[in-house]
Amino acid sequence: MINDILDWFKGLFGDTAGEAVQGASDTLQGAGADAGQTVGGAAESAQLFQEEALAGATEQAQAAQEQALGGAGETVQSLQEEALAGATEQAQAAQEQVLGGVGETVQSFQEQADTVSGVVENPADAAADAARDRLTGQG
Repeated sequence: MINDILDWFKGLFGDTAGEAVQGASDTLQGAGADAGQTVGGAAESAQLFQEEALAGATEQAQAAQEQALGGAGETVQSLQEEALAGATEQAQAAQEQVLGGVGETVQSFQEQADTVSGVVENPADAAADAARDRLTGQG
């Protein structure tokens, strides 16, 4: 179709118009080739940009995932350590209570045994002490 238009211009103006039309045609063909190269270069640039952006996004997503998983692992470990420490403290406190209670019980039995032993060794003094304690209101 363009060739028909060019031929029509040649017919109107003769050789000079033909040369002008040929120059315009060559310019258009050159511009078309340059445009093709530009479009090809733009497509390559767009593809390269897309690949770089995708690679960057993938790296960022991977880094975020690693941070999240690392943080979760640290949180779990911290919770385990806290739970273990709390359980250890509670067990130690319970053990101290039991041992303290046993110690107090043993001491009480020892005092009672000493009292019984004192009565058995010297019953008269024990009776006198008991009477005095009742009279003075201590017993």
